[in-house]
Amino acid sequence: MEEDRFGTVAAFVAVARRLNFAAAARALGVNGATISRRVRRLEEQLGARLLTRTTRRVALTEAGIAYFERCENVLAVLEEADLTVAMLNDARPRGLLRINLPIAFGRMHVAPLLPAFLDRYPDLRLDVSLSDAMVDLVHQQVDVALRIADLADSSLIARRLASNRRLLCASPAYLVRRGVPATPAELERHDCLHYTPHSPVDAWHLTGPEGSVTVPVSGVLRADSGETLYLAALAGHGIIMTPMFLAHEALARGDLVPILEGWASAPSAIYAIQPTRRLIPPKARVFVDFLAEQFAGTPSWERWRQV
Repeated sequence: MEEDRFGTVAAFVAVARRLNFAAAARALGVNGATISRRVRRLEEQLGARLLTRTTRRVALTEAGIAYFERCENVLAVLEEADLTVAMLNDARPRGLLRINLPIAFGRMHVAPLLPAFLDRYPDLRLDVSLSDAMVDLVHQQVDVALRIADLADSSLIARRLASNRRLLCASPAYLVRRGVPATPAELERHDCLHYTPHSPVDAWHLTGPEGSVTVPVSGVLRADSGETLYLAALAGHGIIMTPMFLAHEALARGDLVPILEGWASAPSAIYAIQPTRRLIPPKARVFVDFLAEQFAGTPSWERWRQV
């Protein structure tokens, strides 16, 4: 294999994953001209067009799709070989660690911990993205992501970090104006702030003393952002079913008041997830261990009644 063949293949895979030359260049830490030159050289070596390029988009050709699928496997094997050597040598975690976090939880509970993590592991660099979307860890080259859900994807390595309880609450001003619901059925007569990623259908599923019920809800606002609904609830615009990690400070201050406390939504948890690998990179392992250490026991957001 030619001396620079690895560089040309890595450049092609980076572009194929993103279908964007500029994004591929940023991921590899080189300039766009270098990426273009490497991909062009690879196509010349293979005698085949792998990508079609216009001013608006990049797409894989049929040959490009077949080559990409095989090259991803090759690069994964090489990465695993590197990890094997690093772990045998007990190398300190080093290099770039790509992390994806949910927006609200990441901002409130993970971002404040990152300086301490970097102090502990000075040879690491972090690339942190915040998104509530379910990112593709392999194609986005994410090493560790945090997800708040009931995980159904068995191809992922998942470690439970903490519980994620949700409760119904509203501002005192709203409850004075509209009254306090005594049963789940009474929620139908209230303005309910609905988080659409949990369910595109405007209904809340609750379990309590009388079993499980499904309550149709409606209100002045529905959104795919928990923080948007939280701010609306604080302003007195309705009842919210909110995670404790988001509302605990407002609950402790009395700015939000819990209602229907005997009723709860289906439980979920906060997980650290990684793509399936036989070996976990040391940089990813120490980050997950660090978060597990920080969230051990009863997390701070579950202790709001003690504040």
